[in-house]
Order: sequence, then C-alpha cells, then structure tokens
Amino acid sequence: MHKKVYEIYIKTLIPKTYKILPLYEEKNEGLPRHIASLILEIEGALYHIEDVSDQQEVVSIIAILESVYDISLFEDVLVEDMKSEVFKCLSIIKRLIKRTEGDN
Repeated sequence: MHKKVYEIYIKTLIPKTYKILPLYEEKNEGLPRHIASLILEIEGALYHIEDVSDQQEVVSIIAILESVYDISLFEDVLVEDMKSEVFKCLSIIKRLIKRTEGDN
C-alpha cells in the first residue's frame, strides 16, 4: 500500500473506532454489527500493509476489537471496561499515525 494512502486510511480508523463508545452507551443494537464490520475491514487492509511492525500493531487492534465484539454482546459489562479497550485501540492507531507521519 502506498504510504500516503496507508496514512490516510489509518486516520479513518479513529472515528470508526471511537464510534463504538456512544453506540455502547446508547445500548444500540447495531453495535455488534459495527464492530464486526470494522474488524473485517481492518483484516482486509492487513493484507496490504507491508511493514512488519505495523502488521503486528494492526493484529493487536484486530484482537482487541474481537474482544470488544464479544463483550458488546453482554449487558453487564461496565462502561469503563469498554472505554479501556476502545482507548487501547485508539492508542495503537495514534502510534501508527505518528510512525507514518515520521516516515514522510
């Protein structure tokens, strides 16, 4: 994947990932579908990421989102726990953005 395209794509993950929180807090029935769609999208993008260390980070994002998907199916999960996992993903995404911007 071209570096600029990759940088732009990674930045689009921030609002898509952040969207999980209000959906969870609203008890929106579309939350699991949103998370599953995001996981599929990122898995597809993974095939186009050339840098091995970036691939490892993206795999971490996928793993966290898969856990978030699982816990989104239960109503007894604390909002703080969901926030913690979402912010882990956002932290990794921001680290990837910083790394790509440093390559320019």
